[in-house]
Amino acid sequence: TLVASGTISGLAPENDVKAVYAGASLYIVGSASGPTTQKVDAAVFKINPSNLLMVSSATLDSTVGQGDDLIMAATVAASGNLVLAGAFQTSATSYRAAVWNYNTGSGVLTLLAAQNAAGSDSDLLEGIASTGTGKYWMVGYSSFTADSGRDKVRLSLWTYDGALSHVNSRLGYADSFDYRAGITANSSNLFIAAERRNSANNKDLTFLKTDLTGFTEVESSWNSSGPNRHEVVGGIALDSNGDVIITGGNEDVSTSSGASAYWKYTATTGALAGGFPKTLGDG
Repeated sequence: TLVASGTISGLAPENDVKAVYAGASLYIVGSASGPTTQKVDAAVFKINPSNLLMVSSATLDSTVGQGDDLIMAATVAASGNLVLAGAFQTSATSYRAAVWNYNTGSGVLTLLAAQNAAGSDSDLLEGIASTGTGKYWMVGYSSFTADSGRDKVRLSLWTYDGALSHVNSRLGYADSFDYRAGITANSSNLFIAAERRNSANNKDLTFLKTDLTGFTEVESSWNSSGPNRHEVVGGIALDSNGDVIITGGNEDVSTSSGASAYWKYTATTGALAGGFPKTLGDG
């Protein structure tokens, strides 16, 4: 049942937005049309959750009009501020991984760090999580100039603890940056959900469990119905039992019809199971 709705004007048309609660406020993060250029800027909108009215907004042009700024993920710091992850554009085809801070008290949005992994000409952060120690872990995709073949975009793991660092990357995940990934964590492990191109040129769900050095302890993949369907990653979180819940969708490649979907990874059994609770129409 729909309880209420609201609109935000100026959002970038092809950039997903994320919602996050901090304190008594709801924040919508993503990208929006810049006030002085034709590019899109990093954007945070503060919303009153009781009436869905906007309280304030902040935008930042990290590249001074030279390219787009894309916020793809957010988490809440111990201070109550937001730590945001994404990328900004450095050329027509290249992006640099970036981390921002949004001060929930002052409403000021600032760029904390940005860089490319060594050997990479383009990096995009898709998800961010914290283990509660002040260190942030991020997952995304990277294109390395030395890689060849169609699937030259890697899945990459990053950290931020005052400096942005590339930890490692996994070969052969994608042929473009039109793929999604997410990350969550507890005090001893990272849990990652990522889309990966399969041999039929469709997207599978890949689940990874790593330790806090980035070493992979578990890797599992899911394809729901043969080679003609996409698995779409939406979000990832831990339930009250510590099991991993992944939300997203399952899409027919030919008709674009599909279903909302969820997957559950149970640590005690090591099983990754899926379900499809709601059918969606074409479009």
